[in-house]
Amino acid sequence: MTLERRERVPYLLPNKQMLLLNKQMRALNKQMLLLNKQMLSLNKQMRALNKQM
Repeated sequence: MTLERRERVPYLLPNKQMLLLNKQMRALNKQMLLLNKQMLSLNKQMRALNKQM
């Protein structure tokens, strides 16, 4: 990021807030991956059920 660009972006978050946000993002990502796993499992079950019908 060039100096001029930085001057036009005064709302850059302080480091502490960025670290906190990063932590939250990682936690959310973890939950999303878990949810995705469950969805894939559910999808598998649905297909198996569909086959039986």
